[in-house]
Amino acid sequence: MDREVNEPGTVRVRHRVQTQPIVELNASLSSFHKEKGGIEKELTRLWYDCGILVIKYIELWDHTPKFDGKKMPDYTMEQLQVLREQMVCQWILHEDNVHRTRVLQKCGMGSFRH
Repeated sequence: MDREVNEPGTVRVRHRVQTQPIVELNASLSSFHKEKGGIEKELTRLWYDCGILVIKYIELWDHTPKFDGKKMPDYTMEQLQVLREQMVCQWILHEDNVHRTRVLQKCGMGSFRH
């Protein structure tokens, strides 16, 4: 579909807005969900783990494929949960965490040293 766009302080611009691929993707996802079920859960899981995976990618990144030709390993759900727990512990116990002592006291750990 052609749509005319007026941007403040510029001349009129005409560009093509492509909506068909989006409609087809939505229809495909909808039919997949009806047939297979669980697509929403899978998409939610992917979004939920996105931050964890980005952090791990940054930690592991060195431009060298080392995980069966990939730059990142394939994590199971259990491994991702362990990564989440490890990251939270690292953040809480970090010496620059100004709330560290208070959090540790609330957890009954007092003056924990790492």
